[in-house]
Amino acid sequence: MTGAATREARAKINLFLRVLGRETGGYHSIETLFCRIELADTLTAQRADAPGITLEVSGADTGPVEENLAFRAARAVLEVSQRAFGVHLTLQKRIPIGAGLGGGSTDAGAALSAVNELAGRPLPRAELLHLAARLGADVPFCLSDAPLAVAWGHGERMLALPALPAAPILLLTPPAPVRTVEAYRWVDAARESAGARGALLLDPAALGGWSDVARMAGNDFESAVFG
Repeated sequence: MTGAATREARAKINLFLRVLGRETGGYHSIETLFCRIELADTLTAQRADAPGITLEVSGADTGPVEENLAFRAARAVLEVSQRAFGVHLTLQKRIPIGAGLGGGSTDAGAALSAVNELAGRPLPRAELLHLAARLGADVPFCLSDAPLAVAWGHGERMLALPALPAAPILLLTPPAPVRTVEAYRWVDAARESAGARGALLLDPAALGGWSDVARMAGNDFESAVFG
C-alpha cells in the first residue's frame, strides 16, 4: 500500500453527441464520440490517520463536499473494498465547471484509481468500471485510458478507439454554466412532437481521421441550450 497517489484528471470533449430519445425510466439514450484533451485537473489522494474522507479544493467552488463526485468515488472504493483507513483528497481545479468538459466525471475517475492504489489495488478494472458507471455516464470513459471512444446507451457503454492525430484546439467556455439535467429537459421540450431520433451507422474506419469526424460533428444540446 502507498501513502499517496496523484492523478492528472484530463477533460473530455464530445466530437458529436446525439440524444436519441427519453426512456421510460427518465434516462436518455445517447450516441457520442468522446475525445480526451490535455486540459486537466490534478487530484492527490493521501492516507490519513483519522477515519473518513476529507476534500480540499482550490481553483474553483465545486459546491458541497458530500455531493462532489471525487468524494463520492473515494467513498465507494473504501466501502466496496472494505478498507478501513482515512483519505484526504487534494483537488486542483483547472477544468471549467458546467462546461460539458467532464470536470466532475474525470475527477471521479481519478479518485477511483488513486484510492484503489492506496488500498493496494483490491478492486479489479472491471469492478472499478462498474463503480464508475454508478457515479455517472461519463465516468467510465474518464476512468479509462482511451484517448477516443464511441459510446452509446446512457454513455457508459464504450468502444475504445485509437487516438486521432494530435491537433491544437480553441476551447471557448462562456461564463454561463449549464446543468446537464436542464439541457436534457430543454431537448425534450423541443422534441415533444418529433419523436425519437435514429442512431448513426458507424464502423471504426469512419472515425479514423478529423475530416471523417467533422462530417458528422454536432451536438444535439446546442440548439436547445442556445435557445
